[in-house]
Amino acid sequence: MEDTLMTVKQYEAARLEYDAYRTDLEELSLGPRDAGTRGRLESAQATFQAHRDKYEKLRGDVAIKLKFLEENKVQTPPLGSLPTSLSVTLTRPISEWENAA
Repeated sequence: MEDTLMTVKQYEAARLEYDAYRTDLEELSLGPRDAGTRGRLESAQATFQAHRDKYEKLRGDVAIKLKFLEENKVQTPPLGSLPTSLSVTLTRPISEWENAA
C-alpha cells in the first residue's frame, strides 16, 4: 500500500513536470523562428520527450499497482470471517473438543 502511494505521488509530480515542459514547448513552437530559437526548440523537444516517457512509465506503474490492490481487495472477504470463526472455535468448552476427537 505504501509503495502504491509513493508511486502515485511520483506520478503526480511527473504529470506536473510533463505539463510544464509541454507548455514550454508549445510556446517555443508558436514563437518566431530564428537561429537561437531553433537550438532552444530542439533542447525543449528532448526535455519534453524525456519527461513524457517518465510520465507514461509511471502512469503504467500506477495502473498495475491499482490492479494489484483491486485483486487483493477481492481476496480479503474470506479473511474477514477468520476472526469470527476463531472466536467461535476458541470459546467452545474443552469437553466439546474432547468429544469431537
